[in-house]
Amino acid sequence: MTAKIVDKNAKKKMIMDTAIKIFSQKGYFQTTISEIAKEAGIGKGTIYEYFKSKEEIIQSAVIVVMDSWKEKIPVLYGISDLKDLINILKEELHNSEFKSIVTILIEVFLYSLRNPDKKEDISFFIKMSEEHDNLFTSIISNIQKNGGFGNKDVDIIKVSKIIHTFFDGIFISILMFPEEKDNLFETANYFIDIIKK
Repeated sequence: MTAKIVDKNAKKKMIMDTAIKIFSQKGYFQTTISEIAKEAGIGKGTIYEYFKSKEEIIQSAVIVVMDSWKEKIPVLYGISDLKDLINILKEELHNSEFKSIVTILIEVFLYSLRNPDKKEDISFFIKMSEEHDNLFTSIISNIQKNGGFGNKDVDIIKVSKIIHTFFDGIFISILMFPEEKDNLFETANYFIDIIKK
């Protein structure tokens, strides 16, 4: 009798995808490893062969999303218009994994607000958020270098924070009110026209 060959990478991704689906539907803090195992059609012990905890599952998923953004860096660094950045963000709206991760991150950060004494519980997410902020600032800096702003003396750190916060708000609004997507992108384009002056 031959041993069953298991594609470990495929199995790990299947567990991660299942967990993300349940986290985004039920809530990260309300989901148990047992529920993930049941939904995935595997034993609880199998999950522990790939992940030490549900924290490690979500961390792995966030890293996958961050890595996918890093793969876009050559394109992101080449753009000279903030509207090109909006178009790239539009593409992410079709990525169900990205939308699920955003939903989970919103929950995690709300948990942090409600439980300020438990910041260590979400230290990984804070670190990833800072890394994302730095990436965004770098992209905005390159847009300035590529002639994307009328005023060459803008404070890139402040402008980046404003734009990043605005984009986060637009993205969350689209997740909550998908029927308003076109109006929200129209608003985003109007805002960018003001920022570019």
